[in-house]
Amino acid sequence: MREQIAVTPMLAEALVLRWAIQTAISQGIQSVSFACDALGVVNYVNCKCTVAAIDHIIQDCRNLLKSIPFVMVSHVRRELNREAHELASMAMSAGCRTWLGIVPSNLNSFPVSAVSVGQVQANSYY
Repeated sequence: MREQIAVTPMLAEALVLRWAIQTAISQGIQSVSFACDALGVVNYVNCKCTVAAIDHIIQDCRNLLKSIPFVMVSHVRRELNREAHELASMAMSAGCRTWLGIVPSNLNSFPVSAVSVGQVQANSYY
């Protein structure tokens, strides 16, 4: 989802996670795994550290996560999170779109018009 605000990278990652959790809940998803390359955000959500600058967003995330019966937030190295970065790049031109199912294997080959009619899988990458 493209936002017109300027924030720190850590806050941006926390906001994206909250949006992904809200999307999963709104779609009625009962089992989900969120992969994030922001280790600080993942550690905070999983109660391994605290970061004052994102505390209010992480508290929202934790409360929202209680609504999903089977959920996991895990860290992946940036180079293994290719799909998330391709989706973020696509959002620059396509805006906020979601599609349920498997994330396309080659996002760069999809024309914007094809993406605009789909829906993003909240339980794959965000």
